[in-house]
Amino acid sequence: MNNKIKILSGFLVFIIGVLNTGCNNTLSEQSIPLENTKTNIQVYPPPKEYKPTENPYPSPVITQAGYPVPEVMDDGNTSITITPFKLDKPIYEGDTKISGKGPINVPIILLDITFMGEYLGQTITNENGIFNITVEPLEASHRIGIMLGPLEGTEWESFEFDQNYYGNEARNIPLVGFFYDTALIIDKSK
Repeated sequence: MNNKIKILSGFLVFIIGVLNTGCNNTLSEQSIPLENTKTNIQVYPPPKEYKPTENPYPSPVITQAGYPVPEVMDDGNTSITITPFKLDKPIYEGDTKISGKGPINVPIILLDITFMGEYLGQTITNENGIFNITVEPLEASHRIGIMLGPLEGTEWESFEFDQNYYGNEARNIPLVGFFYDTALIIDKSK
C-alpha cells in the first residue's frame, strides 16, 4: 500500500514539474516588456457636438381602430397589410365560441394558460383573417391565449411573426409558451 502511494506521489510531482516548466516557457515567450509600450494613445476620436432635433421620434399613429395601426409594407412591387392577432373581447364565463382576427391562412391553437397550456381547440384563419373556435364552457378567472399552430405546408415561417403581429395582451408565459393575444375570462355574476 505504501509503495503505491510513493509511486503515485512521485508521478504527481513529475506531472506538476512538466506542467510548470511548460507554462513558464509559454509565458516568457509571450510576455511584452513594459518599456516597449507607448503611453497616451487615443483609440477613439473626440466626441462630436450633439445637436438635438425638435422631435427625434415620430408620434404614434392613432386611428378609429385604435393603436397599433395595421402596418402596410411596400417594397415597390407588392403591398402587405399586417393584421395583428386579436381575440374578440370581452369573453365571459360559460362562453363556448371564441372568435378573433389575425393574418390570413395561419393555423392557431387556443390554450388555457391558467392550466399550464391545456388544449382548448385549434383552427386556421380564413381568407379574411377571421377565426372561430368552439370550446367547452369556459371557467371564470382563467386566462386563455392563442399561439401559432404547426406551419408546415403553409406559406408562413415562424420568424415572420414579429412584434407587429402581437395583440394588445401578448405575453410570454414561462413553461407554457408565447401567446400572440390573451384574454381573462370574466365572471358573469360580477
